Amino acid sequence: TSKWSTLLFPPASSDDSDDDDAKPAKKKRKEVERKEFTTLLEQQLSSSSSVSPLAIQALWNTLSPSVGYPRLTSTEIIRAIKGMEGAKSEMGGAVTYDTFAKNLVAAGDQIQQLGGLSDGDEDSNVVDYDAMEKEELLDLCVERGMKTNFPKMKRIIIEELRFFDANGRQGKRHPVKNTLS
Repeated sequence: TSKWSTLLFPPASSDDSDDDDAKPAKKKRKEVERKEFTTLLEQQLSSSSSVSPLAIQALWNTLSPSVGYPRLTSTEIIRAIKGMEGAKSEMGGAVTYDTFAKNLVAAGDQIQQLGGLSDGDEDSNVVDYDAMEKEELLDLCVERGMKTNFPKMKRIIIEELRFFDANGRQGKRHPVKNTLS
């Protein structure tokens, strides 16, 4: 297990599993929310150091599949790393430290170009689309003037809304890669 995985997704303790006849519990999806992410990173530093909010937001944006995700899973982080510019297929989609650093700096530059971080709570402008129903999400698309000619799956609708939030326009889906641009 990698160090980042252990930090962000600590192994779950199973204290209540004393009954051998009980069915194994459904494995809970490992997720980390934005505030918890910040707290975990700050706990790893010594008391003499501090992390700038810009650096934390740039790291979050680098590890997110799309800007505006309120929570991340380990699978989404792995996909983001494998899909980042400079990832080498001969290394299984892994990236070097220099490549990761370049992507992190680019994410920080993008935040600065878009006006930097807000002075208030950085999560105040993040909408938790995952907590909404499919019908509510479709209503948001209509309110924003988006065409709804994409598949009506919740995951796809959320991806479309997040792209719209990040770019101010609706994205075009690549026919083979199924990614928005």
